[in-house]
Amino acid sequence: MRLTSTASIKKLQSREISSKPHRAFVAATAPHRFQNMRLTHQFDTHYAKHRSSPKPFLPFLMKRTKVVEIVAAKNVVFSLAHSGLCAAFSRETNERICFMNVSPDEVIRSLFYNKNNESLITVSVYASENFSSLKCRSTRIEYIRRAEPDAGFPLFQSESLKWPGFVEFDDVNAKIGMFKRSRSGFVEKENWLETKGSGEIG
Repeated sequence: MRLTSTASIKKLQSREISSKPHRAFVAATAPHRFQNMRLTHQFDTHYAKHRSSPKPFLPFLMKRTKVVEIVAAKNVVFSLAHSGLCAAFSRETNERICFMNVSPDEVIRSLFYNKNNESLITVSVYASENFSSLKCRSTRIEYIRRAEPDAGFPLFQSESLKWPGFVEFDDVNAKIGMFKRSRSGFVEKENWLETKGSGEIG
C-alpha cells in the first residue's frame, strides 16, 4: 500500500513540474487505465481459408497495413485498413462475413454508422476516377449480415465531391456537412440522417 501511494505521489509531482504536464501525466498513467483490459478475440482481415474469399482487388489493397478505423454495430465489427480495404466480422461467429469494397478498384476512406436506419455509410474513391472523387454508399446491416454488401445504394449523386472536397457526418445533430469545389462552397444537409438516410438517394 505504501509503494502504491509513493508511486501515485511521484506521478502527481511529475504532472505539476513537467514542461508538458498533461502529456507527461497521460503517458505515466496509461498502463493503469488499461491494466484490466484483456484480449478476448482477434480478427484477421486477410485470413484466406474462409468462405468469403478475397476478390481480385487492386494489389495494394491486399497488403497488410495498420487498422485506422473500427466501427461496431449490431454484433457486426467493421475494420478499415490504411490501404482502403474494409472487412465486416460477426461477433456471434467470430468470422469474417464479407468485404465492404464492392468493386475491385474501390478504396474506402471512412466509415459511419447511421443508427437511425441501422446502416453503414462508406466514403470511397476509385482507381477508375484517379482517386479524385468521393462516393458515398449506404448499406443496411441486415444486408451485410447476409454477405450482400452490394445491396446498398449510392448517396449524393447530385453532388460533385471532387478533391479537395470532403464530407462529414454529425451523428448528434443528424446532419451531414459537405465541402465541394464550387461557388456554393460548404453545403449542410440538416436532418438528412433522419429523413433521407433510410433509403432515398439525394
